[in-house]
Amino acid sequence: MSIHERSNLDPQITRALQELLAGREPDPADVEPLTGDVRACITALIEALHNDGVQAVRRSFLALAKDNRPWLMRLAASAVPQASTTNDPDKPARRIRFLPDSEFENRPPRQWLIPAILPKEGIALIFGPPGCGKSFLTMNWSLCIASGRQWLGHPVLQGPVAYIAGEGSFGIGPRLKAWKQFHQFSGDSGVKWFDEALALQDAGNFNELVTAFLEDFEEPPVLVVIDTLSRCSGGADENSNTDIAKVIASADMLQQRFHCTVLIVHHAGKDRDRGPRGASSLIGNTETIIEVAPTDEGCRVVCYKQKDAAKFDPLSLKLQTVQYGSTEEDTSAVLIYDETDAQPKMRESESVMYAALTGAGKALTYTEWKKAGIEAKLKERTASMAIKNLVSAGRVEKSGKLYTIPIPSENDMEGSTDNEMV
Repeated sequence: MSIHERSNLDPQITRALQELLAGREPDPADVEPLTGDVRACITALIEALHNDGVQAVRRSFLALAKDNRPWLMRLAASAVPQASTTNDPDKPARRIRFLPDSEFENRPPRQWLIPAILPKEGIALIFGPPGCGKSFLTMNWSLCIASGRQWLGHPVLQGPVAYIAGEGSFGIGPRLKAWKQFHQFSGDSGVKWFDEALALQDAGNFNELVTAFLEDFEEPPVLVVIDTLSRCSGGADENSNTDIAKVIASADMLQQRFHCTVLIVHHAGKDRDRGPRGASSLIGNTETIIEVAPTDEGCRVVCYKQKDAAKFDPLSLKLQTVQYGSTEEDTSAVLIYDETDAQPKMRESESVMYAALTGAGKALTYTEWKKAGIEAKLKERTASMAIKNLVSAGRVEKSGKLYTIPIPSENDMEGSTDNEMV
C-alpha cells in the first residue's frame, strides 16, 4: 500500500488500532480495505488479541511501531472517533455502546496492584500534610510494583510505572539509592521518571504525555503517579469543583486509554475530618483515597475511601535510615513496619485470598471464595488454609455460609498525631 493509499484509509486504520489497543475486535469494515504492510500489522495485532489478550496487543504494537513504522504511532495517538457498529458509511462513527447484563456478569473480579490496598485501574488519591511521608510511600509502592518485589510482605502485580515528580528531582536520587541499598537491588527498577510540573488538563500536555507513554515504555504503565496535584494542575483553583473536575477528567482519560491506575498525591486540608484539601469533587470522582498522617516514628496509613471493596486495616510505618554511600551526607530512608503497633503481616496466600474477597464486592460462600483463590493461581489446599487463617485472625467474619470483611470500628481510624516528620 502506497503512502497516498494509506493516507486515504487513515480513519479506518486509526479506528482499528484504537479498538485493538482497548482490547476489542475491530470492525471488519475497517480491516477489509487494508492491504500490504498495514493489513499485516493489523492482522498481527488481531492474532495477539486472540492468543494473549490486550497486553499482548500492546507489546506487539510497540514492537511493530519501533520497526521503522512511525505512521503506526501517529495514527494510534490521533483522536479519530472509534468504530461504528454499522457498515453504513453514511452513518456517523460512535463511541457510546450499551451492553447487556452478561457483559458485566462475566467480567473478572477486580484486580489489585497491591492486594486490598491499591486497585488495578481507576483513580486513586493519597493525601496528607507536608512532611508526613506520602512521597516516600508512593515511591516505595512504585519501585516495588515496577520491580516485582513485595511491599512489606504484600505481593504486587508487576508492571511499568510512570512517575511525574512535579515538585522537583532533588530528592529522587537519594531515595532511589536508599531503596536499592536496603533491598540489595541493582539496575533499573522499571520506574521511569519525569521531573517537571505540567498542566494535566492542557490538551497539548495531555497529547504529549500519551505519546511519551507510547514511545518511552515497551509496555504501557500499570501505574501513573502524579506528584503533586498542585504542581500538575496548571494553577487550577483547588476549591473549584469545575477546575478540579477537568484535571480528574484528564487523569480518567489516561486511565481508560492505558487501563492503568492513576495515583494522585495531594495535601490535607486544615480540618482532617473533611479529608483532602480543596473541592469536594476530589472525593466524589476517585475510587480509592488513602490518608497519610505523621507520627513520632514515621506515619500512619489509613484507608479513607475504597469504592466497591472493604477498607484495609490502618498501617503504622516508621522511617528506617539507610546509608548508601561513604559520607555522612549519603543517607536517606525507607518506610518499614512499626512492629510496636502494626498487626501481624499476612502471608502471601492470605493477601491473595483477602484481595479476592474484597475484589468480589460481596460476601462469598466457602466454595466461591476458594474458587476465586484457585483462579488467582493458588493451590486448593493453600487457599483453604488461607481462609482458615484469615477467619482465625479476625480479618474475615463468617456469618452462616457467607464470608465477609468486617467494617473497621471508629477506634481503628484514630491514632494519628500532629507531629511533623523530620
